[in-house]
This record gives sequence, structure tokens and C-alpha cells, in this order.
Amino acid sequence: MNRKTRLAGRVVLITGAGSGIGRAVAIAAVARGMRPVLVGRRQAALHETLSLLPGGMGAASVGWAFACDITVPQQRHDLLAELARREGRLDILVNNAGAFHMGPLSAMTDAAIAETFAVNLAAPTALIRDSLELLARSEWPVIVNVGSVNGDLPDPEFSAYSAAKFGLRGLSDALRLELAPRGIRVCYIAPRATDTAPPGDEGVATDMNMSLDQPETVAQMLWAAVERGARSAYRGRSERLWIALRRLCPRLWDWHRGS
Repeated sequence: MNRKTRLAGRVVLITGAGSGIGRAVAIAAVARGMRPVLVGRRQAALHETLSLLPGGMGAASVGWAFACDITVPQQRHDLLAELARREGRLDILVNNAGAFHMGPLSAMTDAAIAETFAVNLAAPTALIRDSLELLARSEWPVIVNVGSVNGDLPDPEFSAYSAAKFGLRGLSDALRLELAPRGIRVCYIAPRATDTAPPGDEGVATDMNMSLDQPETVAQMLWAAVERGARSAYRGRSERLWIALRRLCPRLWDWHRGS
């Protein structure tokens, strides 16, 4: 069985599918023969993504969209009820939705802190829990959590965001062990700065001397990781090197970032 036939026909739920990485992941999924369920807060943005899929909005067999806020329990329930009714199972869950607030912690509002943790960590955790029954109906269930290199490499003025992404990485590692007996695989994806929302990535890339990736590059990395059964995937040679060095000598990263 080759890689693409392994993914062909799979039902994949993608959060944050209205733009950026989520949109690119959906387009790449259809190219591999998968059927995406597009989730996001803005119906118009989801329809735009649908229109960009091979076959366009008129091809119902390609996929469908459901506008909801995954931080709201009732809306998660409605989403999964519709998924169960229309598809009967879930093969791949891609937790991609994210919220980004940059700045010194002393200046960050309660609302910004709450949204950062709700969207980046609490909601994906709850959505995984709520999706387990549908994932159990799949012959090859996979959970993909889209984190960030900031989940390994903390940076000044990224305290809340880094903490949330550290948490998502920890969640992925713990669930990989917890769900293995049930045959559910977990893959953690860590992009670096991307040429898309959230705003501010361009400045981050400049400050950290990182290249700016296209969403399509991240999408290809994500599906390649799923196809080969990887535990995780990281963008950037220098970022991977710094992650390894920081694990060996945390103070080296502090020095590099100017502490």
C-alpha cells in the first residue's frame, strides 16, 4: 500500500480552515484524495476555502464546511453531531486553529491571556476528548496538533503564546502514550513563522533570524509526517539545531536571545 492510497478516502476535520495553514492543509488533503471537513468561526472564509478546493464548492463529494467556535462546548457538540450524521466516523483530526498575542506580559489583558490559552490549548484538548468516539470508528485514526517552534524555543514577549504551545506539545506527548492502546496515533507539527495570519509573524522572523515559510510548505510537511507515521515534524534546520542545543544546555538559548 503506497502512502497516498493510505490517505485517500479519509475523513479529516481541520480547524482554522478559513485561511493560512488550515486552508493549505485542506487543499493538500483533497489533492491526496481525502474528504475535508472545514471548521472555523467565519462562514465566508470557509466558503472561500471550499471554492479553492479541487472541484470547487459545487462538488459536495470533495468536502464541506461548518462554522463554529470550538471554544464553546455546545458548538463543539453540534459540530461533532453533524459529523457523525454526515460521515459516521473521523479518520484524522487536525487541531490547527490558533490565537496569537505578542507583547510584554505586563501589558497583556486578561482577555488576551484567556484567548491565547483557550484557542491554542484548552479547545484542542476538549475537541480531542469529544472526538474520541468518532475516531474510534476509524481503521486508521490520527490526531495532528499544530504547535509552533515557540513550543520548544521560548522568546521574550511571547510568554503566554509559548506557554500554550509548550502545553500543546506536552498534551501530544502524553496522549501519544495514553491513546496508543486504542490504536490512535498522535503527531505534533511545529511550524516556524509563516507568511500568513497571525499578524506579526514577519517581525518575529526578522527578530529571530528565521526564514518565513509559506502555508503550503507547512501543509506538505504535515501530510508527509502523517503519511510516514511520524511522532512530530519541525520546520527549519537552525530551529531543530537550537531545540537540540537548548535541551542539552538551556542557558545557551538564554544567551542567544540576549538574557
